[in-house]
Amino acid sequence: MTATRSAIREATLEIIRAESAAGVTFQKVAERAGVGRATVYRHYSKVEELVEDALVSGDPPPVKLGGAEAIGDQIVAALETLTKELEDPVARAIVTSVLDRSNQGGPSRDFRDSYVAGLIAQLETALRASLPEADFDSEWLFDHLVGPVFSRSVIRGVSPDAEFLRSVAALALTGLVDEFGDATP
Repeated sequence: MTATRSAIREATLEIIRAESAAGVTFQKVAERAGVGRATVYRHYSKVEELVEDALVSGDPPPVKLGGAEAIGDQIVAALETLTKELEDPVARAIVTSVLDRSNQGGPSRDFRDSYVAGLIAQLETALRASLPEADFDSEWLFDHLVGPVFSRSVIRGVSPDAEFLRSVAALALTGLVDEFGDATP
């Protein structure tokens, strides 16, 4: 890999960390990488390709779950963030592309596996901190939290509203917490 391509990838990752995948443009990447926009175009024909290449070449983005609020509210906030990302056509295209390519193995699969493992670990850490006595399967919870949001946003093209996100969290947490607060007996 050339130094130029490496600088372009790093600039892309910096923009993703600062804004989101939706904030990436050829112009912003070129400015941050210290190259001309035409140079970025020579390496990538679409923003989606650029973002995917940068993502799978680096560490997965940090997961933001945990805090002082009730676990249900933390989960709803994380689902709202996911929903906002999936509302953006570029971000949605990147997610579906990475998922599609991950079935073929290689860097996309490694990225997907690492990112999902990080999300599940954060979910488990937050749940253990909030509900130390609870018995749960964090992978099952992840699937039941992310699955409905992904189905609505990506498969059906419908943006989940706040009520839907709260109901998804409530259903997934049934038996673990009572209305996003105290652990159930």
